[in-house]
Amino acid sequence: MGARSVVAVVVVVAGASAALLAAAGAPGPPAEAGPAPSGLLIASGQLTDDGGRPQSGEVRAYLLPAGGPRTQTLREVARTRTDESGRFELRIQDSERLAALARLGGSAALTVHGFTDSGFGVFGFSTRVVRRAEGARAFTASLPQSAASLPRFGVQSGVPDLKIETRPTAATAASAVHPCEDQGDVGAPKYHRRSTYKKGMIIGELNNAYPDTRADFHYGERADSWVTSKIDIGAGGFKFNGWNHVDNSRESKTGQRNAQGPFARRFRSNFYFEEAVIHVCPAPRAGSTYREVRALRWSGGLSSRRQASTLGVCTGGNDYRPGSYFERSSKRAVKWSPGVSLELPGITVALESVSGFSRWVKTRFDFGSQVRQHRLCGSGHSDETVAGRIYSGADSRPPT
Repeated sequence: MGARSVVAVVVVVAGASAALLAAAGAPGPPAEAGPAPSGLLIASGQLTDDGGRPQSGEVRAYLLPAGGPRTQTLREVARTRTDESGRFELRIQDSERLAALARLGGSAALTVHGFTDSGFGVFGFSTRVVRRAEGARAFTASLPQSAASLPRFGVQSGVPDLKIETRPTAATAASAVHPCEDQGDVGAPKYHRRSTYKKGMIIGELNNAYPDTRADFHYGERADSWVTSKIDIGAGGFKFNGWNHVDNSRESKTGQRNAQGPFARRFRSNFYFEEAVIHVCPAPRAGSTYREVRALRWSGGLSSRRQASTLGVCTGGNDYRPGSYFERSSKRAVKWSPGVSLELPGITVALESVSGFSRWVKTRFDFGSQVRQHRLCGSGHSDETVAGRIYSGADSRPPT
C-alpha cells in the first residue's frame, strides 16, 4: 500500500474585504466547533486486526448477566462507530439504561464487541455507574482505584481504554455456527450459562518475621478483586480478553487473620466462576460462537498456605520501633498468576487475580517490645508503603 495522500481543504470566504484580509495573511474567522459529545462516557479504545493494525468498524457494549435464566439475550447499553484510525468512545445516551446500571449497586460486568468488514473481537471490563441527582447528566461512571495497576488494561480520564483485537470472521465461526433466526433481534447476542464453579482464589498474603509482632490481613466486608476473563473463539484455546471486578455490594462476609509471627502465608477466598457460550449475530445470517470464563461473585471464607522466600529478605525498606504500627489500605495492588485454575471439561483455564489495597483489603502490623527494630520492605526494591507485596525481616544472609 502506498503512502496515504494528504488533502488540503481551502475555504472560500464570501465578500471582497474578507478575501483581501485572507490574502494579506490575516487570520480568518474561527472555525465552528462541532457539537460536544453527549451521554455518559464509559470507555474509549481502538479497534485493530490481529496484527495490531487499526481497523474501522462498529463497537457495541452489552451488560453481562449476574444471574437469572440459563439462556437470555444480552442487553445493549451503548453503540458507536470508530473513526478512520479505529478509535472510538462508548457513551450511554439513555437515562433509563443508566438508571438500570446504577440500581445494580456495584460493578457492572460489560462485554464489548467490535465488528469490521472481515473480523470480530471481544473485550470485557467492569464499571460502576452512580446516580448523583435527577436527569441523564447526573450519572457518573468510575473504576475502582486498583484498576490503574492492572496489566494489559489502559485507563484514560478515569475510564478504561480498550484494545479490541479482531480476528477473521471465518476463524471466529470455525468452532460453531448457528442460524440467527430472530430477525427482530438481529445483533443482540444470546448468552447461555454452561456451568458454575466455586473455587478458592488467591487474594493476598501476610509475611511476619517477628514473634513479638501481631500481623493482620483483612478481606471484606465487601470483596475487592479484579479477575481476568478469558474467551475461546476457536483459534488457539482460551485467551485473555479483559478484567472483571468483583465487589459484592449486597453481602457482608469477612475473612481475617490476626496472629503473631513468625509466619509467611498466602490467602485464598472462595469465589463463584461461570463458563458461558455466547452466540453473536452481527447480521441476518450465520453468526459465530465463543466461550467465556469469568468471575461472578464472592462466596466468602479465608484459607491460607505457607509460602517461602518472603521472610528475612529485606535489604531496603524501613525500620519500626517497639510499640509502633504499620497499616496499608490504599495505593498499589499485586497480580497473582495464576490466581485460580478452573478444571473445565477437557481443559484447565488459569485466571489471573488482583486484590488492591483498598477500603476493603487491608494489612496491619502491630510491633511488640521484644525486638529493638522491625524491618518491612516491598517487592521490586520498592518501599513497603507503595509496593504490591510486603516482606518482613532484615536480610541476615551473608553477601554473595
